[in-house]
Amino acid sequence: MSAGGLPAVAVRLARVADSLAPGERPGMPPAPAPLERTQGAPWVWRSGQALRSRVAADRLAEALVDDLDLESARALPSGFVELMFSAAAVRRMVGALATSAGLPSVVDAPPPEPGRDVIRFEAARRAGSAPPLPAHVLARRIVANPVVAVQLAHARAARWPDLAGHGLDPAAHSSGRLAAVLSTELLDAPRRLALHYSRPQEVTGALEGVAAAYLAWEARPIGAATRPQAPGRELPSPAVVAAATRAVLERGLALLGVHAPARM
Repeated sequence: MSAGGLPAVAVRLARVADSLAPGERPGMPPAPAPLERTQGAPWVWRSGQALRSRVAADRLAEALVDDLDLESARALPSGFVELMFSAAAVRRMVGALATSAGLPSVVDAPPPEPGRDVIRFEAARRAGSAPPLPAHVLARRIVANPVVAVQLAHARAARWPDLAGHGLDPAAHSSGRLAAVLSTELLDAPRRLALHYSRPQEVTGALEGVAAAYLAWEARPIGAATRPQAPGRELPSPAVVAAATRAVLERGLALLGVHAPARM
């Protein structure tokens, strides 16, 4: 698997589909659709495009059974293909994000300017016709203000090593639903950040999703009881998850020309 994460997997899936079933997808866009999350994410994802016949979908699933990153691939009645990634693949993809691998470049991003964080974030958020937030929310440094929530999550993720050394229990953050939700948001973020030119609202949506998941994950009670991770469902370590969160939020904010403070 490449460092490109899920977007790279979507490209590979489309190429395999084209080679196995030419003409089965007329009218589909030339670029492969991104993988879609399922209730089983971060391990289980669905192809973003359906093949026109169940036979073609079956052939595609069969062609993927030897992929070392997949535990299984099966055709759905709808023509979509469901992919179950191995725990090692999920850990590797999240770990790649911790090094910013697979994230869009910020070479042409606008430089941050003092006092414009709220303006820029709100403009991007409303590009998708979202209703404006009340002025009294935008004027305050509270978590109800989306850009503040994202910046806070970035600052908290940047401090994870310190937090873990002063009371937070890494073992309590290494498994469970909150860890799975955060891993899912992280894996889904690169393809949304890549749309920053045409659909900046996707960037703010991804950042808000990662930030909310991170703050909930970090707030897990100290010493909270955790079930042992089921075999084949081991998640990345808390340190890797925090590093990936920091990298994704930092890159997304940079794409919008918004500051990513290390402390708040």
